[in-house]
Amino acid sequence: MVGEHLGHHQRADLAERIRIGRATAKATKRAERKKRVTAVSSSRWAGAMTRASEDQYLLSMRVLFAERATLRRAIRAINRRLTAPCGKRAKNGVRGYADPIECFQK
Repeated sequence: MVGEHLGHHQRADLAERIRIGRATAKATKRAERKKRVTAVSSSRWAGAMTRASEDQYLLSMRVLFAERATLRRAIRAINRRLTAPCGKRAKNGVRGYADPIECFQK
């Protein structure tokens, strides 16, 4: 029962943090969020939950940006290979796709 109670408030705090979005440390309203959670639990639990929400949000944003960068690198690599002639290397050393069928699929 305690886990369900705290989990409900943890999820609510994380949802609030996500609604706030990208913001400076002061604009995340952590103190206000902690006060709201403290009303239904202890101050210690409230602090742990708001810190966990902040950490989880920041980690997910770092992973999201890293994934976006990886996809952009893959797109650049595909574009370089598409500009190279099929089955040959371009002047800059980039190898083209093996045949026109593979090139068309990309």
